[in-house]
Amino acid sequence: MKGWLIGGAVSVLMLIVAPFVLLAVYLKVEDAPRGSFLYHTGIPGYVKAMPVLEVCGDDPLYSYEGRDGERTAFGDVTYRSALAVSDAKDVMTKALVPLGCDLRDSYASGQSFTCGLYLSVNVTMIAGDECTDLRISLVGDGPLPAMQ
Repeated sequence: MKGWLIGGAVSVLMLIVAPFVLLAVYLKVEDAPRGSFLYHTGIPGYVKAMPVLEVCGDDPLYSYEGRDGERTAFGDVTYRSALAVSDAKDVMTKALVPLGCDLRDSYASGQSFTCGLYLSVNVTMIAGDECTDLRISLVGDGPLPAMQ
């Protein structure tokens, strides 16, 4: 009788938790702040591993949409940094190279990196009056080479 009650309680708990887990895994995650339920369940580790440089204002927001058939996965980290564009480019390069990324291109408003065979990282930086807007876009599948 006691085992039946424990089994029933576990089953009810799974029925309550399972829909939330399935929502986080199968739906597109948009603008999830660090520490949120969707951040922990719906954002892969290689997106969370992107460098966050001296946040200016609101915390970074994370987005992710997984593979769908032939369409590749896409991740995104957006925030504002107190660093100037030139400083942010230097720090971003120093942070991504140890993760196994190679600088592919550097231009006035950002950089492009190749990380392993299947992942591209594009960093767009737009200078503002007090802060620099940063958007880190990840196209492809992780993990980062250093995380394997």
